[in-house]
Amino acid sequence: MILKTRDFGEIEAQEQDIYRFAGGIPGFEDRTAFILLQAGEESSFYYLQSVEEEKLSFVLTDPFFFFPDYEVELSDTVKEELEIGDRAEVVVLAVVSVRERISDATVNLLAPVVFNKSKRSGKQIILAGSGYTTKHRLMPDTGNAAPAAAALSEEE
Repeated sequence: MILKTRDFGEIEAQEQDIYRFAGGIPGFEDRTAFILLQAGEESSFYYLQSVEEEKLSFVLTDPFFFFPDYEVELSDTVKEELEIGDRAEVVVLAVVSVRERISDATVNLLAPVVFNKSKRSGKQIILAGSGYTTKHRLMPDTGNAAPAAAALSEEE
């Protein structure tokens, strides 16, 4: 099938490429079919493109790449809903919010998107009581600009 997308033009997808989200994604409950496109062969970024709405696409990333200590515990309910039997079937990605500058991008570690690769199912879950938030800075704040300006002021 040929999918029309806002960001990628027309792309070809097969039925076996589609991930089904039984309840949709929060805020988009009526959109249940998505394909996952990797930004590049070695990239840790992905696009979750709606099959049903060409303008609906989310930027996702591998949270473990940026946050090696990140922990996700799947409840029995989620494992059952996604028919997860083997840990190797699971892919966990996090939604990225990009602002005007990529350096200000944040990642939602509180509500990762969990995929079952073999069953082609997905679900965004909430890690209640985890201490994670919806806006973790993706890139560390180097803080170089403000201290440098302050240092110049002091020297003058």
